[in-house]
Amino acid sequence: YTCRWEFGDGGSAVGQNCSHIYLQRGTYTATFTVADAEGNTSKDTANVSVGYATPKITILRPINATYFINVRICSSQRPIVFGPITICVQATSANFSIDRVEFWVSGPTFNLGHKVDKYPPYTYTWIMPFFGRVGLYIQAFDTSGNSSSVGEFFWKFF
Repeated sequence: YTCRWEFGDGGSAVGQNCSHIYLQRGTYTATFTVADAEGNTSKDTANVSVGYATPKITILRPINATYFINVRICSSQRPIVFGPITICVQATSANFSIDRVEFWVSGPTFNLGHKVDKYPPYTYTWIMPFFGRVGLYIQAFDTSGNSSSVGEFFWKFF
């Protein structure tokens, strides 16, 4: 058997297991053709959609530590916060600039805070007193409209 790939962008390869890198965004039709020694062939196609990578988000604070009035005191299994905390993230995109980062802090059944930050360092200082477990949800958008999100739970007291 011989195997041939047509990747839909002018690229091709011979072999059963081949790889290909697309250089442009778009939708391509890839065709896989198998031929036997008698010249019989079989083809299959697949649509391949190529886009840009979504932004990458790294939570810088709070991480797994105990904080007292925004100062890291010691390591812990989960973030534990006493008093106000400045939530800080790094957001990057391989192909575009970051348009904005949105922060949400929520309790068991309600929203405790929201902020949009358009300029690095991306931060949200949360000063609202609260007792219990809270959810932190962060979403970063690049200038092409791609987005990604991360979430984490932490304990907040005061």
